[in-house]
Amino acid sequence: MTLVDDCKPIFEGARVLLADLGFRRYDVVMRVVDWSGDTVGDGTKTVTDYPLEIQGRRVKVRRVKQEDVVASGGTWEDIDYRVGPFTPEFTGAFPPFVTGGLMVEDFNPPEAPNPRSVYYKLTGPGIEAGAWFKKISQEVDRNWSLYFTVRKTSTRDP
Repeated sequence: MTLVDDCKPIFEGARVLLADLGFRRYDVVMRVVDWSGDTVGDGTKTVTDYPLEIQGRRVKVRRVKQEDVVASGGTWEDIDYRVGPFTPEFTGAFPPFVTGGLMVEDFNPPEAPNPRSVYYKLTGPGIEAGAWFKKISQEVDRNWSLYFTVRKTSTRDP
């Protein structure tokens, strides 16, 4: 094992501790909408919801910082949220987290043969009733952390 592999359970444990202490105040649900027709909106709609969690606990969600908005050159706006970090998947560690982390596919479903839309519902401070978002970017090339950024699309269910 490498140092990176050895440290993943440590980071996972720290993220769980922060959630247990109440620092993670948002619930995140990924909604995958598949259509039986040739285009989105055609045919029968199948909706599947997946909660995004770390070891059964809430994940970190925060507004994108103003300096990051400026530095992004127009990619991000001040209404965007950053979700994560998620620890990359690991196995073979010592208790209490022998396995854990997420694969990129856990928050970025693969293409389907029929049209598919993916939405993320954030519920927490400032959006107590919940709102729906679309992913606009992701950072999945880091050793210890995976992130993605979302932009609000609606308060109504997709």
